[in-house]
Amino acid sequence: MFMTFKDLQECIQKAEENAACEYEITIIKELNSIEEFFNHPKCLYWLYWYTTKVIKGRWLEAEEVIKTDPEYSYWYSRDVIKGRWTEAEEVIKTDPEFSYRYAKDVMGGS
Repeated sequence: MFMTFKDLQECIQKAEENAACEYEITIIKELNSIEEFFNHPKCLYWLYWYTTKVIKGRWLEAEEVIKTDPEYSYWYSRDVIKGRWTEAEEVIKTDPEFSYRYAKDVMGGS
């Protein structure tokens, strides 16, 4: 894992400073370990949100986790990378909806 529990606490603080949803922050604050964070069903959403709202750019360490999911790989390539993310294309193409969106919105297909 690229992040420790202490790192997570620092990210939570930055998320709060950047107007993160109070409900989501409450959920994250109730987690007791970094393993719980990475195993939580909303982990990818939280990583994506953090890259777009706090970092406002690529978070290379988080990319290994994000690129395991076709939906968040699509959103990350579209909104963060703002272009093709070849490292995630194998995963993206496993989902018809996000494969189509990726081709249309990221690759410029019609």
